[in-house]
Amino acid sequence: MVRSAYGEAVFDERRPTFIQLLQQHGVQTIFIQRKDIAAQLNLQPPYQRIPKLGVEVDIHPPNGGVWTARELTDRAIDVLDGLTGDERHFVWIHYYKPTPPCPARQTFGTETDVDLYDSQIACLDHELTRLLQFLQAPRMADDTLVILTSNHGYPLREHGQEGADAMLYLEAIRVPLVIRGPGITARRVDVPVSLIDLAPTILDYLGIASPPEYEGVNILAPEGPPNRPLFAETSRTARGPIYFEYAMMFREWHLIYDFVANTFELYDVKRDPGERRNLIATHPTEAAQLKRILTRWIDRQSTLPVQSAFWSLRAILR
Repeated sequence: MVRSAYGEAVFDERRPTFIQLLQQHGVQTIFIQRKDIAAQLNLQPPYQRIPKLGVEVDIHPPNGGVWTARELTDRAIDVLDGLTGDERHFVWIHYYKPTPPCPARQTFGTETDVDLYDSQIACLDHELTRLLQFLQAPRMADDTLVILTSNHGYPLREHGQEGADAMLYLEAIRVPLVIRGPGITARRVDVPVSLIDLAPTILDYLGIASPPEYEGVNILAPEGPPNRPLFAETSRTARGPIYFEYAMMFREWHLIYDFVANTFELYDVKRDPGERRNLIATHPTEAAQLKRILTRWIDRQSTLPVQSAFWSLRAILR
């Protein structure tokens, strides 16, 4: 069993990971990152396998260095340009807080946190334009699946919290997801999807069967993704050293559960996308239904082969 940097057990080594499945089917896996995440977190075996995920080629600056967004794009283009068309490759390019210098610095500046964030986004947009223009070349565009996404948002005190350790409001869990590739018809998917859908989507696109344990779906299927409950959780220290929070999205509803305080928040994200009006007290019927769904999901996690190191503490807190 492999644990993350925060102590949770996240992988059952008896089951193949997404990266391992790709490798078993002859797909070379490459990770290109702005800096060596494993070195930054000072991870030791087996923990360093979490950031790298067992990829065959791990490319990053030497000696603890950090590439600018432009340098990362240059390196990624060099790597992609050197790949042969006779083999299949999975390339993960991790920008990780793209920083100026780039033209966006003069546009947005760095006077406030919002200015700096806008500069980072504009800088990333500038570099992605360069990368996508390279991928538009006939040799690449005809057989390349491109996915743009992020692992989390970045709250800027919309609910009093800032940064990746914030609570599970929309600004923290809503991320972009854009997919382009041969055979994919342009459309917008209005039904919420999850990052757990990426692995089965990519595997199905490559003709590789997804393991039955995968809970995600192929969002490129002709019928589209189902409208189903989607879940998120965090054990980060947003409110203190002992903190767990769960969230569920279903249709227009967003339910947030603070495990330690045993409190709920409920938002109608269609009518209140900024999540300013907590409806937990005024919509008891909807709240009760959503609580039952979320509770079943939380209880199911405690019965899985992979269990968090925090489950015993959760039992005590209950």
